[in-house]
Amino acid sequence: MDTLILINVIVIILGIIGYVIWNLMKKSEKLENIITVQEKYITEFYDLVKQSEAKIKEIDANQTFQSDDEIGFFFTNIRTIQEALSDYIKFVK
Repeated sequence: MDTLILINVIVIILGIIGYVIWNLMKKSEKLENIITVQEKYITEFYDLVKQSEAKIKEIDANQTFQSDDEIGFFFTNIRTIQEALSDYIKFVK
């Protein structure tokens, strides 16, 4: 009789542990999917900023726009954004 109770308790405990593991696995898979989507978004944004910077350098070959206060501010911010994204990409990979 005591062994039957012990077996039932063990089965219940194993069932609970199995459910907890299954639940954590599902949550982990969901978080991995979110990370994949975010990584794709950041990479695409990084590529867009790099393309923008290349186009800006092409347009401003003589640095006439960069010396302008208002447009120079834009150039500086684009470079700052790209540097931050570059640091992030290096950190992630």
